[in-house]
Amino acid sequence: MRDVVELSQYKTRIQLRKVNQSTLAVVESKAAWEEIKQQQEDYTQWQLAETQRLFDALAAKPATTEQLKTYNSTLATFKHTLLSLNKNLSIAESEYSRDRDQLTQEKQQLHQLQNKQEKFEYVSHQLDDIVANQRRQKEEEQAMDDHSSISQTITFISKER
Repeated sequence: MRDVVELSQYKTRIQLRKVNQSTLAVVESKAAWEEIKQQQEDYTQWQLAETQRLFDALAAKPATTEQLKTYNSTLATFKHTLLSLNKNLSIAESEYSRDRDQLTQEKQQLHQLQNKQEKFEYVSHQLDDIVANQRRQKEEEQAMDDHSSISQTITFISKER
């Protein structure tokens, strides 16, 4: 039974390491998500201000066709960059969600293993108690047998005299 308890303890320790690794993954993916979200927010604010600045500069005087093309191209670049940031944010959110789900599963498995370990340890202690009681009973019986043998020997010796 000791082997079963030790195996259970070993499995629990391994699962605890998995929980710790998953916890670290959640912390890292959350930090990455927050960083990308901040980048997106910063870029959005900057892009709005820059778009307004470019528009004001363009509207301040008559614009050439080349200036309008440059302005439109710049707006397209802004839009492309924002879409890229949104995609990166979506990927980071998915990774963060996946890592949280993994952590939840790892914690559930740890809890199950800990429950099994407690049951194995309880049964092992119960068996140890049973074995100890049987040993004690055997010793008592042996002592009684020894006492009985000694009494018979004394009685036999007494009769011979």
